[in-house]
Amino acid sequence: MKNTFIILWGPGPAWVPGKTVREQPYWDQHAAFMDPLFGNGMVVLGGPFADATGSLVVVEAENEHEVTALFAQDPFLVGHPTIE
Repeated sequence: MKNTFIILWGPGPAWVPGKTVREQPYWDQHAAFMDPLFGNGMVVLGGPFADATGSLVVVEAENEHEVTALFAQDPFLVGHPTIE
């Protein structure tokens, strides 16, 4: 049975102030990482907040370990947001 998880990201120390999320380092690699997760239905919804203070991702997975292990591989997390 799948469970629903919500990931909240906020800017980390490497965030470049004044740039949009798509202008941040590792954006292209992050998008390439996320596209298949949207495609296979694991990520149900996700994107940045309109005020650029963070992002939200809704994930369907078996357990929390699966989610944290997967998203620990997200290139965008290198020096950027933190998972709460």
